[in-house]
Amino acid sequence: MYQIEDPPSVAVVRIVGPDEQLELVAECMQEGGWPETKVSNGGLQYEDLPEQEEAMNGAFYTCFASYPLAEEFLADGREQYEELYNYFVDDLKPCLEDQGLEITDPPSLESWLAVAETGSPEYWDPTLEIPDVDFAAIQEVCPQNPDS
Repeated sequence: MYQIEDPPSVAVVRIVGPDEQLELVAECMQEGGWPETKVSNGGLQYEDLPEQEEAMNGAFYTCFASYPLAEEFLADGREQYEELYNYFVDDLKPCLEDQGLEITDPPSLESWLAVAETGSPEYWDPTLEIPDVDFAAIQEVCPQNPDS
């Protein structure tokens, strides 16, 4: 994902949940010299610097490795991916729409799985459609991940 040929060994600072990982990674990136990195729309926002892509990928790798998700939050099989997809479609999307947000229609399960199972973060995720100003308040009502 980060296109690192020989990834360095990284000491884990703390194993975290999804509700805190992005904030910790953003702080780690800022401390590492990437001051524009921040949490936005349920993801990380940063200044796109193509000439520094390799260095930035290394910093992201290090920061995410420093604050890995607890095992119970990692989808490690088709069944867990299907559970996440079903949560997005059956629970999260309607909840977000009940809050007045327009959420795009999901791809088919098979199309979604084809992307999600590769480990790519580019799969359809309705939380990415929440405006910055509303994200924290809406996440209180509509959690980003299922309970299990």
